[in-house]
Amino acid sequence: MKKYLFVAVIFLMLFTLSSCKHVEDTNGEEDYTIETFSDEDIFKNSSNYLAIGKVEKNINNESSLSVSKFSGIYKFTSFKVKDSNFKFKIESNCSSGNFKIVLVKDNNTIINIEINNEKIIEINEQGTYALKVIGESAKFSLKIIRMWKRI
Repeated sequence: MKKYLFVAVIFLMLFTLSSCKHVEDTNGEEDYTIETFSDEDIFKNSSNYLAIGKVEKNINNESSLSVSKFSGIYKFTSFKVKDSNFKFKIESNCSSGNFKIVLVKDNNTIINIEINNEKIIEINEQGTYALKVIGESAKFSLKIIRMWKRI
């Protein structure tokens, strides 16, 4: 029993002493611009983040994510577009921190998606896409509803 407790304490110490920490919002409450992460970071990192209060749900064609405090880059979903158009509705709300949503195509093109509103995104170009969220001490919620449309 003491061995298990000792191992648990060691893992807890390693976890708390790791380099994972939140990136502070230094550009003010009304400015959601990401200051720490570059486009290169977005391309190379699929998921490197720290989140407190993360709730993620996937039901049928609807996915949602809400986080109380988020810093880093997280690949929320990915998909391939082949023969047909791909269409989805995205709803986002950021109430604090810095926050950005991007669609990365074939790991070499970034398409920025406006935050704090509802938007329908239609993709007509073939390729592999990843929807990523980037945050610096961000409190946000995000919902995606997938819709398919045949050509």
